[in-house]
Amino acid sequence: MRVFLMTTNPESEKYLREIAEEMSNLFGITYREAVARVNREWRDLSFERSLDLITHELPEHWAYRLYYGEVAYWDPSADRSKWVAREAPPHDSPYWTVHDSSE
Repeated sequence: MRVFLMTTNPESEKYLREIAEEMSNLFGITYREAVARVNREWRDLSFERSLDLITHELPEHWAYRLYYGEVAYWDPSADRSKWVAREAPPHDSPYWTVHDSSE
């Protein structure tokens, strides 16, 4: 079953799953929510031909970016206490494509 709304190929699908898994592991959110965040952010893009749009950064980079926005996650002296997570997409939005039993 397809969970990502954007056009993908097997390689990009795998990379998007890695990003969602990283977000879930780092921030304690469900894989389902992580996929919804990926879908909201990149729904209009195509990763069918070139992965250059995302693979120039590690999944960790995208996990932080999709969860918090632009933050200096790599900076050990960054004051993370001021970081605020972006709201998850509304549950009635089309971004939630993973069903509870799929996690």
